[in-house]
Amino acid sequence: MIEQQKRKGPGPNDMALVPALKKPRSDMAAAPGQQQLMPMGPPRSSSLQAPIMLLSGHEGEVHCCKFHPNGATLASAGFDRLILMWNVYGDCDNFATLKGHSGAVMELHYNTDGSLLFSASTDKTVGVWDSETGERMKRLKGHTSFVNSCYPARRGPQVVCTGSDDGTVKLWDIRKKAAVHTFQNTYQVLSVTFNDTSDQIISGGIDNDIKVWDLRQNKLIYTMRGHADSLTGLSLSSEGSYLLSNSMDNTVRIWDVRPFAPKERCLKIFQGSIHNFEKNLLRCSWSPDGSKIAAGSADRFVYVWDTTSRRILYKLPGHAGSVNEVAFHPEEPIEPNLLLTREYLTGGCPRRAEDDQVNSDPAAMEDTKLQLSLPDVLGSTPAGGAEALDAPQCSGVLSMRGCGIRRGEGEEARESTERNKTGGISN
Repeated sequence: MIEQQKRKGPGPNDMALVPALKKPRSDMAAAPGQQQLMPMGPPRSSSLQAPIMLLSGHEGEVHCCKFHPNGATLASAGFDRLILMWNVYGDCDNFATLKGHSGAVMELHYNTDGSLLFSASTDKTVGVWDSETGERMKRLKGHTSFVNSCYPARRGPQVVCTGSDDGTVKLWDIRKKAAVHTFQNTYQVLSVTFNDTSDQIISGGIDNDIKVWDLRQNKLIYTMRGHADSLTGLSLSSEGSYLLSNSMDNTVRIWDVRPFAPKERCLKIFQGSIHNFEKNLLRCSWSPDGSKIAAGSADRFVYVWDTTSRRILYKLPGHAGSVNEVAFHPEEPIEPNLLLTREYLTGGCPRRAEDDQVNSDPAAMEDTKLQLSLPDVLGSTPAGGAEALDAPQCSGVLSMRGCGIRRGEGEEARESTERNKTGGISN
């Protein structure tokens, strides 16, 4: 169900993490010794109301967030079992709440045209929602344990693949009640995606391998090995040739998934982001043009790399907990990251810790932050230095407190995982 204006966002002054005394973008000021009016502040590279916007409304940890393909709205979900819909521009109000899941929501995805929203949940189901009305159109049942991941096909019939703790990868046609096909994996599956033509499903889990399942032959056709620990996130590039993977071995890798590629498909390895004892499912993503990749990290930073040079372009600080998901805006240079810390969702350009120490006088600090240029607010770059800050990118952040989802053998570890995912609610 949808609840319009159930969770009204705070006013502009409450949401702006850049000082509340922000001026309209059209503000002008007279240059010293001149009568001519000049634009105030640094040039803006996005249409956000302020460089940093604060969204609040979730009642628990947030596990996932995605932009609508048109870029005007975004969806977020997590431990409170709710899917909240937000406006990206203006006051960033929460304009709708989607209810229906009885367990934590682990992943969200829009279909290609944005008409449908898919949600994977620990209640063992996948929800199919009308993104316009908020109505739940279908509830896909068939998994016997938590559903960790889902991904809709980019083209062709509206099918969706899912991965679960029951060790299966399932293919669903939303026009049918039951799963169209089930692939049996030995261990829990943590992340799934389609290839570009949607005739293969790519999965990753706690067995450290990336497996490619062919839907025409109905079998596993090849396995990509290289990671030394569980796969927590998979993302296909926009043109469909390359796969991005995030693993608990503290590496992010790019793989060649084109047909007839060489046997050694691992092309590049990126380091910087880390996993920790919390064992959260940290995701990863591509920028729309494929020039950058990004991933969350347990050290409270968001890492953005250049795909060509493998350099860390931005290491964005400001969070108080594990960063769980990162998603690039389809058009604007806005990059919402999902940080699991307190009950906040934030968006905009993160500022450096040094900027908060410029002046102890609050009024002076407000003025200083408003005058920062875009490269200055993009954070430190230990690997790239000042040269890595040339790109005028603006980053948005969605933040919530993380739950310690643990993976491991033994009943004690398993029970801990179930409690963290469901909040103690039996399914």
